[in-house]
Amino acid sequence: MSSAIVENACVHDLLVDCGNSRIKWTWLEGRNMSPVEHIEHIKTGVPARMLKTWLKEAKPRRVVIANVCGENVARALSQWLQKNWQIEADFIVPRRKAFGVQNAYPIPQRLGSDRWASLVAARRIGKHPVCIVDCGSALTIDALNAEGQHRGGLIIPGLMMMMTAVSTQARDLNKRIVEEENDRPPSIELLAGDTLPALRGGALYAMIATIDRVVADVSQALGKDTVLLITGGDAPHLEGLLADNYRQEPNLVFKGLAEIARSR
Repeated sequence: MSSAIVENACVHDLLVDCGNSRIKWTWLEGRNMSPVEHIEHIKTGVPARMLKTWLKEAKPRRVVIANVCGENVARALSQWLQKNWQIEADFIVPRRKAFGVQNAYPIPQRLGSDRWASLVAARRIGKHPVCIVDCGSALTIDALNAEGQHRGGLIIPGLMMMMTAVSTQARDLNKRIVEEENDRPPSIELLAGDTLPALRGGALYAMIATIDRVVADVSQALGKDTVLLITGGDAPHLEGLLADNYRQEPNLVFKGLAEIARSR
């Protein structure tokens, strides 16, 4: 953050995305976002190192949060924000209709708040049909028609989730996956000569085949002018393996959170 931001309290917002494996955050001032930071979270609370980092910044006006990792993290964040900044945590809740988006879920709040934020951001990109492929801990695909109606979506295990699910009963193999795969750009082999690349290749082929087929069907249903967006941590590695051309939107959830924050 710039020194000007630090010196002037309450001129920026803190946007937080509590995902399945990481907590990510960025500072928003006007239409400018700081580089996104992240940390592995713990299911029972929030990492102290992250909170120490936050305290180096000036108190924000508001803290807008998309949380899909449970009540324990939500409670811990709420208590910390109240104690240290006297701010009520603003957890976004998907609505039936808002920001030009019509939620497909009969019970709107059952839609993941991160997916809702992505839909809000996608609607701001243009009045075209949109298909969002989010390659995070879980792979999600959502469709939005030209009128802003969410047509629904799919949730599929992500790359690491697939690999570790297959190896759950093999502790040594699971440890290797966690240690060796976290920082490795996914690569694909037609037929692998070792267990780890065989798992990696199998998971990648499963994801690529699923994305290609679903996106083809969604594009046929929504129209040829459907805009394909890809986001999430594995997006840069998967994009080149997919059949279609995608627009990379690495911070789609935060762009949606920013739109929501500006409306508060």
